[in-house]
Amino acid sequence: MNTCGNCKKVTTNAENLKCGVCFQVYHHTCTALTTTNFKKMSRDAKALWKCSACKKIAPKRSGGKSDSPCQDSQGGASSAEDSSALSTTPTTSPAGNSRDDFRAALREELPSILREIIAAEMAPLRDEISALKISVQFANTKYDEMKLLLDKRDSEVKELLTATSSLEKQLHDMTIRMVNLEQYSRESNIEIHGLPEFKNEDLPRTILKISEVVSANIEDCDILSCFRVAKLNRATNKPRSVIVKLRSTRCRDVILTAITKYNKGNPKEKLDSHAIGIGGESARVYVSEHLSPEKKSLHAATRIKCKEVGYKYVWIRNGQILIRKSDQEKAIRISSQGQLNGLRL
Repeated sequence: MNTCGNCKKVTTNAENLKCGVCFQVYHHTCTALTTTNFKKMSRDAKALWKCSACKKIAPKRSGGKSDSPCQDSQGGASSAEDSSALSTTPTTSPAGNSRDDFRAALREELPSILREIIAAEMAPLRDEISALKISVQFANTKYDEMKLLLDKRDSEVKELLTATSSLEKQLHDMTIRMVNLEQYSRESNIEIHGLPEFKNEDLPRTILKISEVVSANIEDCDILSCFRVAKLNRATNKPRSVIVKLRSTRCRDVILTAITKYNKGNPKEKLDSHAIGIGGESARVYVSEHLSPEKKSLHAATRIKCKEVGYKYVWIRNGQILIRKSDQEKAIRISSQGQLNGLRL
């Protein structure tokens, strides 16, 4: 809040004058200026206005006498002349020039000042961006390394899958060969199921008796060996199966054909224990080719499947499992479980 240098009262910007030298504020009425003359003063004239005290310090103009800081001895004539002179001061003044110089200097210095401020503010951000760039480059490097490693692993996995597939095929082929070889080693054998078992039985004589009953004409020299094998299910009361190794596949086929013909000729009294002279309760006797364990499992599954899908015949010939749906259709050889699963009604 400003006070008048003359009357010491509070002034407002609308009614005061400020000395351009000592910067003291005065009411324009305390300076012997009329309100009319005050209003006529330009902005530059007001800026250059000096109080009486400052005028005394400055070189006096001719005819200018004043002892009062606010009033001249001429009753204000001199103030009027001053105000008139001030009102006619040209707009191009030292104060105006100083402001222009300030603006020019500001225009010249402001860009560098702004650059410094921006640089100071951007420095941390630039460091963060630099650190982020390093991190991204590191991540890209690691990504490239991981991609190369994954590509290498992918190639290795593909090679392993190819090798595994090849090994599986080889294993499958070897398994089939082993099954066929095992079956080939049994090609001259027959297997008898249901034959009653006794403690001191004479199995070769019993085999010859079966041959005699079915008219197979097998001699003792045709039987190389015969023996019973262990049960797969020890809990069953059925007698153990008998394996008979014959001299040749021809002897095998002779006895199997004879048994088939006997059963067809005696549908109500097929080959059983009574027919071959064994006393006690009658028990059916079944004779078939001696199959390997794999072939036996496949034969059992084939019989079950054929009942489900309505196939009429299931039989074995030369170690091969054959089926036929009806008398008019061709026989089908079953060689694997996958083939068996493909059977449909």
